[in-house]
Amino acid sequence: MIFVTKTFNIQSNLLCDVLMIILFSLKDLTFKEGSIGKIVCKLKLSTNDNKEVSNIFKILRNLTVIIWPIELLLLIIFNKRIGDMLYKTKVLN
Repeated sequence: MIFVTKTFNIQSNLLCDVLMIILFSLKDLTFKEGSIGKIVCKLKLSTNDNKEVSNIFKILRNLTVIIWPIELLLLIIFNKRIGDMLYKTKVLN
């Protein structure tokens, strides 16, 4: 019985992790202006050429949250997220 409970806990934890990654990846698509945080802080996501970012790049740049410890370290060092470096995007005031 203990084995069944542990297996269920592992599966439910994995499901929650996958759902969190999906929701976080889609956060910039919730509103036309971007995520709720960007709206509140009056920030805008754009490419390095000051063009509008495509929806696929909005999703891909947020997938780097999976490796958040590395993301945090590079954010502190370079003041840019990994997703912004990879997909040549930036957040503007």
